[in-house]
Amino acid sequence: MQDIFKGITVIELASVLAGPAVGMFFAELGATVIKVENPSTSEEGKQIVYKLIAKADVVLTSYKKGSAEKLGMSYADFQEVNPDIIHGRIIGYSPEDERVAFDAILQAACGFTYMNGEKNGAPVKMPVALMDLLTAHQLKEGLLLALLKRERGGGGSLITASLFKSGIAALANQATNWLQAGHIPQRIGSDHPNIVPYGTMFTTQDGQQLVIAVGNNRQFAGLCELLDAKDLAQNSRFADNPSRVKHREELLSLLRERFKDYSADFLLKGMRAQGIPGELVRDMQQVFEQDLAEEMVLREDSVAGVRSIAFEEDTAKPTNLSPPPGFGEHTEEVFMLLEK
Repeated sequence: MQDIFKGITVIELASVLAGPAVGMFFAELGATVIKVENPSTSEEGKQIVYKLIAKADVVLTSYKKGSAEKLGMSYADFQEVNPDIIHGRIIGYSPEDERVAFDAILQAACGFTYMNGEKNGAPVKMPVALMDLLTAHQLKEGLLLALLKRERGGGGSLITASLFKSGIAALANQATNWLQAGHIPQRIGSDHPNIVPYGTMFTTQDGQQLVIAVGNNRQFAGLCELLDAKDLAQNSRFADNPSRVKHREELLSLLRERFKDYSADFLLKGMRAQGIPGELVRDMQQVFEQDLAEEMVLREDSVAGVRSIAFEEDTAKPTNLSPPPGFGEHTEEVFMLLEK
C-alpha cells in the first residue's frame, strides 16, 4: 500500500501543522507532493501555482477569511484551471468567522484545556498541537472520499475541515456526560471520569510510575490478587465499577499504598500475565526504545522524524478456501473463482 497514491499529485499551499500533516500522509503513500512556500510574493509566482494546479489532483490551503480570494487561491480560481481539482481547505472556525485560530486557543475553546490538569490545579494545554492533528485526520478522510467520488465520475470537490469542529468531534464521552446528564467534566488528572481505576498513575517501590486501566471486574480482581489485596475485590464498596467510581478516593488511596510494596518490573510482568492493562509512564527516550515505536521512525541522512501512517495492509492470501459443510450446490464453483 506504500505506493497506493502513485500518480496522484498534491499541491501544498497550507502552513503550520494541519496542512503539512495531510501532505505528509499522501507523500508516505506514494503521491507526489509539491510544497509551495509563500505563494503571495508575485504575479509570476501565482501563475506558476496555477500551472501546477492544472495538472494536480489535490490542493491544500489554510488561509484566513478573505485571503484566498484576494490572492486568487480560492476553489473557484482553482476550478478555472482544473475543473476536477479536489481542494482541501483548513479553516479555524467557520468560513464566515474572521477569528485567527491557533492550536492553543482552540484547545481552550473546545474544552480540552479546562478538563486537562490535576484536581484542584490550573487548566493545562496538551503538549502537542492536538487540534491541528485532529483536523488533519478529518481532512484526510474527506479527501479520500472526494477522490473516491471523482473516481466514480463525480468531478472535483471542496472539502473544508474546521479546527473548532474537529475539536468538538473528538470530545467523545466527555461531551456525552454534558449533553446527556448535564455534568461538566472537571479536572481529575489522568483518572477516567466513568471508570475506576483507569488512567490512574501509581508510584512503585523503585520510584517508577505505572498507569493502569482496569476495564472490568475480572481485571480488578486480578490486580487485587497481584497486590496481595484480595480483600479489596471482596469489599462491597469496590465490587463493581459504579461502586468503585462512588468510592474513588478511598480505593485509590488504598491501591497507592499497595503499589509501593512492589517493583515496576514485578508489577508489569504480573499484569501482563493476568491480562491487566498497564504500562510505564515513559519519557521520549524510553518511548523510542520500544521496537514498535522504532518502526515508526523515518530516517534520511541525518534527519529523523515520525511517520504519519500507523496502519498496515495485510497482503497475505487465505490459505484454506475449502467451503464449510452445508454450503449450496454451487459452492465449489464459487470457491474456484475466489482462488483465481
